[in-house]
Amino acid sequence: MNFLTSIYIALTLFAFVGYASKSTGVPIEDMPIQGMELTFVVYPNLLNTLPYPHFWSVLFFIMLTSIGFSTEYMFIHTVSSFVHGTLKRSQCFTRSETFVTFIICAIVLVVNLVFFASSAGYYWLE
Repeated sequence: MNFLTSIYIALTLFAFVGYASKSTGVPIEDMPIQGMELTFVVYPNLLNTLPYPHFWSVLFFIMLTSIGFSTEYMFIHTVSSFVHGTLKRSQCFTRSETFVTFIICAIVLVVNLVFFASSAGYYWLE
């Protein structure tokens, strides 16, 4: 399923970039095809050119939100399972996996706050 989603996103992306290139007269080589500019500038502008732009914008927001939540859930679950399994195997830690997940979420929160407070996260993404 992940493979099919990637193919669908690639087809949609290049169709939108080709449409934007043709409608604005900017060559495809000069179009932004990476980074945050694509997601938060190009896609919303292209969605405004479609019929019923508010409907498509809401769907786009729901898609971005669900991708973000599922990615974060997968990351936290993978790391907490690994840490809990490693600590449980070493017999030095007897807490539940919920406690380990809470500690990992707290660490991720502190790291993310540092990135948002200093605007360093944007530069790391670029």
